[in-house]
Amino acid sequence: MEYDRHGVVTKAREYRRLVALVYGQTGSGKTVLARALLMERVKALGPAAVGVIVDTLQEHVDVPAIAPETFENFLGLDSRRGPRIVRVLLDTDDDFEQFSTDLENSYTAPTDGRKRRGPVVLMIDEVSYWSSPNKSTIGLSRLIRYGRHWQVDLIGVARRPAETSRELSSQSTALYIVGGIVEPRDLAYMRQILPPAAMTISESIGRFHYLKYSTDGTYTLLPPVKILGH
Repeated sequence: MEYDRHGVVTKAREYRRLVALVYGQTGSGKTVLARALLMERVKALGPAAVGVIVDTLQEHVDVPAIAPETFENFLGLDSRRGPRIVRVLLDTDDDFEQFSTDLENSYTAPTDGRKRRGPVVLMIDEVSYWSSPNKSTIGLSRLIRYGRHWQVDLIGVARRPAETSRELSSQSTALYIVGGIVEPRDLAYMRQILPPAAMTISESIGRFHYLKYSTDGTYTLLPPVKILGH
């Protein structure tokens, strides 16, 4: 199974999915980091990849918006003819379910003779809006479970680690902790995941500083990130 855009062929079996969670309080720099991760990943996946921000609180006004009803058509466009990073505004759980269906269909069953689309890097801002620790909306759950078959990466952004979908956190390949998390239930949850040394670092870092913890048990303190453009 493969897709071919701009003369570049990438075999699906070579695709390694990214599922990342970015945790941090308001004003800590978590959104800056998530945007940087999004742009870095889109660039790494090549010219056929696009980045999509689910702009839950309508804060990413500098990013071109795509109406949900035209989203599948956008995915069928040659990426050289459109922006590489866009945002979508979803109002209801039904909107999110249709959105996930569009992501599936544009990869598994493209219409009008179009080629199968390339990878999509999906950043979900305020991901807890669409989920609770024990339940996710149908659309989000489908993306968590089956998105790897449709070449959909996930970057979830949340203020409260303890309130994040366990379904999503169980599939994550990397956690990014931003300074400023102090709520006792959040700290208790993080202690269940992070090694003691990493937990100590996470409690001492400040705004716009980031601790990356990977599922292989390694952790790294990252330098501040500044977005220069997209």
